Amino acid sequence: MRDSHKERVKERRGRLEIIADILLVARGEAKKTAIVYIANLKFTR
Repeated sequence: MRDSHKERVKERRGRLEIIADILLVARGEAKKTAIVYIANLKFTR
């Protein structure tokens, strides 16, 4: 089973893990801001 979210945030994630997090959030018709927040990404313009 996958580690808890708090444990994963402490270490640097790989590209595949970031994409997987984005896709998991985006499945539920989330807006861009929600995807960035829930997937723990930086939102730059």
